[in-house]
Amino acid sequence: VEPLDQKDAAELVMRLLTDSQFTVAEESLHAYLAKAVDCIPFYILHVVSALLNKPTINGQALDFHAVDAVINKGITSSDNPWDLQHYEERTLAYYGKNRAYCLALLDVVASCQSTISFNEAVKRAKAEYPAIEQQQWLELTRLLERDHYFKRNEEGALRFKFNVVRRWWLWHRNLSIVTNGDAI
Repeated sequence: VEPLDQKDAAELVMRLLTDSQFTVAEESLHAYLAKAVDCIPFYILHVVSALLNKPTINGQALDFHAVDAVINKGITSSDNPWDLQHYEERTLAYYGKNRAYCLALLDVVASCQSTISFNEAVKRAKAEYPAIEQQQWLELTRLLERDHYFKRNEEGALRFKFNVVRRWWLWHRNLSIVTNGDAI
């Protein structure tokens, strides 16, 4: 299921929270929650469900801190409640003998503060696998884009398509954010 547009996702959040008898500290919380989970209904439902299971929230207006805490727990829980492990597991079946290169490229793109040019991403991944030809990196990048891992902007720069997946990828693979070649 593709993500909803921002307006529809915020409306879904509002309806779910209202139906669950939550009050919000600020009306902008609906749009904030939707955007924080990339407007994906599956994650929106998980967040609202987790909020319902938090007894400390009952009777209080829902705030940004409570939403962030639930999202962070969903992303970083070793129980994998959002099934984010699927994004790494599927590389076994889909990328086979190219899996190691795939993971290297995914790690590079996830580690970037914002976007990264195709050439820079390949340069960094190639440092780990120098024998791989440029064309193979290009084909792998296109496959990862079609498989909804990456999104390219008009200039061809890469980024993870979904920030939730990127955040999980960074946490799961124990990666650091890199800016100008320096990890932060």
